[in-house]
Parts: sequence; C-alpha cells; structure tokens
Amino acid sequence: MKHFTNICCLWALLFIALPGTSPAAAQEWSAAQKEVLASMEAYAAAWEGGNQEEIVSYLHPDFHSWNFEEDFPRSRPSGEKKIELFLRKYDLISMELRPLAIQVFGDAAVVHLYFEEIMRDSTGTHTNSSGRWTVSLLKENGKWVFTSFAWISTALVHDWPRH
Repeated sequence: MKHFTNICCLWALLFIALPGTSPAAAQEWSAAQKEVLASMEAYAAAWEGGNQEEIVSYLHPDFHSWNFEEDFPRSRPSGEKKIELFLRKYDLISMELRPLAIQVFGDAAVVHLYFEEIMRDSTGTHTNSSGRWTVSLLKENGKWVFTSFAWISTALVHDWPRH
C-alpha cells in the first residue's frame, strides 16, 4: 500500500509541475524555423502598423484563407478586401504569436500557433481576441509568403462538443 501511495504522490507532483510547461516553451528552433518565425513576426508587425501594402505583400498570388466562422475559404482578392475593411474599422494594437510547431521542408513550411490580439475600433473600444492558427508558407525570392492559412477563435473552440 505504501508503494502505491508513493507512486500516486509522484504522479500528482508531476501533474502539478507540468501544466505551465508548453511544447513551445521547451522548443529549440532551428535556423530555418527561426527564419519562418521571423517572417510571421514581421507580418504581425505590419498589422500592428496598419500597413495594408506590407500586409498584402505576404500573400502569395494563389493565397487562400479560411476563418472557420465563415462558410467558405477566401481567395487573395477577397482577403485583400477584408484587410482593407478591417483596417478602416480597427487599429490592431498588439498581435502576440505563440508558435507550437514549425515544420520546414526546403522552400515550404507549416506553422501551428496560438495568437492573441488587441484591437481598438473607431470609438476607442478595445477588443481582445485569441485563437488557433495554421499557416502554410512558401519561400519565393528570399521571402516567406503565405499560401494559405486557417484559424478559429478560441471562444468557438471552447463551445464545441468534445468527443
């Protein structure tokens, strides 16, 4: 019985110590992964600066995106229009990216991450948003550009039934 109690205590200590540890926190990124991440951070900075031309420069000509709150994926022209409308209505104060996995395959990459952002609308009201984001990138002319991405709000994820 004492052996069983010791094992239970050990498992309890492990579960208490581990919740704050994430795969990304312990991750050592390779040079290629860091290059992809730097491109993602530059894209976020373009949003924070409200620079529509720079934001759009990260979109591949055949780019598609899908916000799972929408019925269908968006093409690049549709995405550009949405960016324009967003920037008219909001200022993105902050966009924090927390990469969980970065896979690089030569000139192609896939990034899974968690994002948090703070926006301010034209009335000065702040809104916080967060979610999960998967991005596919292609390196063209020395620059990583987005070929597609899909994301979902954390609020929606928590409303989904679990299996």
